Parts: sequence; structure tokens; C-alpha cells
Amino acid sequence: MTGGFPINILNTIKAVPEVCTICCATANPVEVIVVDTGNGRGILGVVDGVKAPYTTRQATCDVRRLKRKGLIHRLHNAHRYELTTVGRAVAVLFTKSYTRVLTPGLAILDPRLPEDLRPRTPLATAWRALQRALDDFVERSFLPA
Repeated sequence: MTGGFPINILNTIKAVPEVCTICCATANPVEVIVVDTGNGRGILGVVDGVKAPYTTRQATCDVRRLKRKGLIHRLHNAHRYELTTVGRAVAVLFTKSYTRVLTPGLAILDPRLPEDLRPRTPLATAWRALQRALDDFVERSFLPA
């Protein structure tokens, strides 16, 4: 079955008398291990298809670092954190820098843009001159004479 969502078919599956228990809660793709003994078929297990890229150890280390730098503080009697005034200012600074400076700047410097679409800004001109100079240097330096 492809394209099905468990929430749509779960009650139908639970209504089958041979089904004992269904326990699988994940947003990741899963693999089901099915065995056929000749007398019948059964599910041996379910494998979560994606390894978590961000571990709890990494999260703990990151939270500790943010607390040490004064960017967050822990809420009383809770396992939750809140941005401090400095933390909020840093978050706004990085967000604005990314959206207003980095993204447009990288778009200007994209070498895949056709020549007629490339803006003629001083930054783009200097970047292309640097690229040409580096390419020339590499060609001169590493080609045998």
C-alpha cells in the first residue's frame, strides 16, 4: 500500500480479530518485517527508517552553552526555556543579517547566473575579479612548464 495514512486505516486494521496490538508512532518512514511460516504470516517488528540527526546529548550541550552565554534562561519548575533580552536581540540580529545581507549577497555572487542577469554592483565585480585572479594563479602555478 502506498500513499495511505495510518490514521485513515487504523480502525479497520484494529477491527480484524487476528490483530492483537498496533504500536507505531513516528513521523519517519518505517519498514515492517513480515515473516511467512507456511501456516500463516506475522509481523516480527517495525523499523524506524531514519536515524535522528540531532541527539539529546547535542541538545543538552547546546542548551548548556546558550545558558552560559546568557541567551536563554530556564522557566521555574518546568523543562522549558525562554529567550532573554540579549538572546532575543541576537536572534533578531542573525535573522535580519541572513535575510537582508547574506541571501541577497550570495545571490549576487552566484556564478551560475547568466551574464545579462548579474548585477553590476561593486561587490559582484570585486568577487568576479578575485575569482579570475585565483583561477589564473592556479593555472600558472600548477601547470608544468
